[in-house]
Order: sequence, then structure tokens, then C-alpha cells
Amino acid sequence: MPSNPATVSPRPSTGWCDSTRRPPTHGCASFVDGEVSALPDTTADALLRVAGEAVRNALRHADAGTVTVTLSFLGEAVCVDVVDDGRGFDPDAAHDGSGLAIMAERMDAVGGRLEDRRPGPRRDGDDARPDRARGDLVIRVVVVDDHPVVRDGVRGQLAVAADVEVVGEAASTSEALAVLAATPCDVLLADLRLPDAEPGTLVRRARAEHPDLVVLMLSTYATPADVRTALDAGADGYLVKDTGRAELLDAVRTARHGGRLLGRSVPDPGAGPAAPSPRELEVLRLVAAGLTNRQIATRLRLGEATVKTHLQHVCAKLGALDRASAVAAGYRAGLLDPAREI
Repeated sequence: MPSNPATVSPRPSTGWCDSTRRPPTHGCASFVDGEVSALPDTTADALLRVAGEAVRNALRHADAGTVTVTLSFLGEAVCVDVVDDGRGFDPDAAHDGSGLAIMAERMDAVGGRLEDRRPGPRRDGDDARPDRARGDLVIRVVVVDDHPVVRDGVRGQLAVAADVEVVGEAASTSEALAVLAATPCDVLLADLRLPDAEPGTLVRRARAEHPDLVVLMLSTYATPADVRTALDAGADGYLVKDTGRAELLDAVRTARHGGRLLGRSVPDPGAGPAAPSPRELEVLRLVAAGLTNRQIATRLRLGEATVKTHLQHVCAKLGALDRASAVAAGYRAGLLDPAREI
């Protein structure tokens, strides 16, 4: 892929829907997620044509009221998801070049693939929400964390995506296994450290009982040891809790489609530990001097949340569990000078 990517949060983009020629009473929205990179002309043309055909199919043949198109840049891969609230349709009834076979050929020609996740026709009176029992349209997620505020926050972050739905939540390993046994699920998004079991226990048991389940870790800390524990237990990816909405949604979609990933601030457990950045070292030095997060924020003209994020990154990079052990690790590594004046 070309260099010089730019980080982009989900943002509206009207180009995907311009050619539908549908009255404005019908909604069509498109978004871009991930690190945007330029695409070869042939690839961009194929994606635009297939996405446009999928949108037209939904509006003309499935009587959709809303269609959402998401273009996601996933490292070396790119994915276009088209999700609608229509009734489904018979693809053989479309004779204007929008058949699934032609769309698949266009994807094959540029080294991609078309994934048909239509739920099938619905009858009058059926629930308008996409139903995974009838097709692979929505990614169903179970969130596991012992802090209710974290579960609520994750649910809110995922709620903006039409193709992702939180179908359950739990506060412990035992609760999570019970929820998974009773609730069809595609992705388990869980903290590594839960109050009723050792780290990695939930991953191992969930994968053993549900072999097709995708497991992503979402943890406060990401020391190399923690990441290694999760991956060795069978996790498909590891994120930290300061992950942004776009990255979180990308991770869920990527993992669901077979990718294994580490978040931006998660160290590769097979590599040496990353060194703290100059700003992270500055924060660590102020912590060593006894300043609180609020005092550090005032001195550096940062928000308290930003200071906390820097400390989390320092802890992850130094293999520390809290600010005190981060300071101790900083001295051991020679990053802090006991004689330094603040």
C-alpha cells in the first residue's frame, strides 16, 4: 500500500450514494474508517461500482429506507460494508448488471472477494432490524468487564455502527460463559483480568466451548506479558481501553473476518519493549516528583485524561501495573535520574 497514511475518524462521505437517484426521503450515508491510503485506480473503480450496485439493489429491489456504506482501511486490506434495513430480494430478479455474479467477478478481477450476507426476503410485519439468524449481516458482540461504566462506554462506542450490535454483557468469567451459552455471538470483547479467574482463563474456555468465536481483549494495561498471555490462550487481538471508536470498530470487523491484530499502543510480545516517548517520559518524571495527575496536567497544559493516557502507555511499555511501579521501573531502566530537579 502507498505510504503517508492519515488517521481518519468515521466521517460522512457522499460519493458512494450520489448515483442512486433515490428521492431524499430515503437515507444513504457513507463513512470512512482507519488509516486512509491511496488505492490503485482499478481497485477504487471496482469498489465504487460494487458498492454502488449494492446500494441500488437495496433501494430498488429491497425497498430499503436506509443504507449505510462503510469503507474501512485495515492495514494492507480494504473492506466496503453495505448494510440496509430492506426486505431482502431475489438477486436473479435484477437484470441491469447488478447481479451478484457480476459483482463477484469485479472483485475477483482486482484480487478481492464478494461476501453475500443478505438475510433473505422478509414478510410484512417482520422486525425491520437485520437478523443474524437469517444471515450473516450484523456482527454480534458480547462485552465483558467488571466495571459497569466500561461496559456502558463500549456499548455506546459500538452503537454508532449499523453492522455491529452488542447482544450481551457480563462482569466475570462465569457470567460471560453463561451469556455465551445462551446468546448467539460472533465476537467476545473482554478484559483480560477478571475477578473470578486467572488471566487467559475466559479466552481458553470460551474458545474451547465455542470454536468459531472471535475473542478480542480490551484491557487497561498491555504489558508484553499480558499480551503474550492473551495470545497464547487463543485471543485474536488485543486493544487497550483508550482505543478510539474508529479503531475499535475496525478491530471488531477485522477480527470477525479472520484478521489477528494488536492495537496501536499495544507492544508486539515477540519484540523488545518500546521506549516511552519524550512526552511520556516527561509525565513519568513529574509522577516521580510526587505530582498528581491534575498538577501534571496544569504544568504541561494538558487535559487530565491525556495525562492518564500517557501514564497507561508508560505502564504498558515498562511492564508496570501502576504509577508507583512505573516510577520504580523507570529508575531501573535508567530513564529517571534521582538527582534531577523538577
